[in-house]
Parts: sequence; C-alpha cells; structure tokens
Amino acid sequence: MLCNVNNFLWILLALKLAAFLIHAVLQEVCDFVRLRLSTGMEPEVICEELMTRCLAPDCHMGGLGCDNMTVVLACFLHGETFNQLVAKCSRPAPRHDYLPFED
Repeated sequence: MLCNVNNFLWILLALKLAAFLIHAVLQEVCDFVRLRLSTGMEPEVICEELMTRCLAPDCHMGGLGCDNMTVVLACFLHGETFNQLVAKCSRPAPRHDYLPFED
C-alpha cells in the first residue's frame, strides 16, 4: 500500500510541476503578444515574430523548434476598433498569480 501512496505523490508533484510550467509558458506568450499589440503591431506580424522566436537556431536539438508550427492570434474587438485594443494593451495588465493546484 505504501508503494501506491508514494507513486500517487510523485504523480501529483509531476502534475503540479507540469501545470506550473504550462502556466509560465502561456504567460510568456501573453506578455509577448500584449507588448507588440501595445505598439500597434499588426497581428500577422506578431504571429511571424512569435514563430521566429520559437524556431530552433538549428535542428541539432533533438527536433525541438524544427517541426511544423501554426500560430493563430484572434483579436476579439467586441465592437471596438483595433486602436482601442492597442490603447488597452498599453495599460498595465492585471496580474493573476493563480497557479493550478495551489496549496
């Protein structure tokens, strides 16, 4: 029985770490996009820059960053103009320090 409990604890810790890493990467992408939107950069250009940043400098890294990639950036304007979105992105973003599986 103790072995099963230990396995469960390791799985739980691995899930917490995975959730933390996913959250960190998603936050980095959000910050990347928001910064560029705040300057008025077109979504198409932001997508290109994001893919360029994700590409590996060479394919000798075990394939990381060398595979097919697709980026879609959807700007939901809710009846407002793109310039209003730019203005919103220029203001400080609310920080949500939520981490999945927080204690």
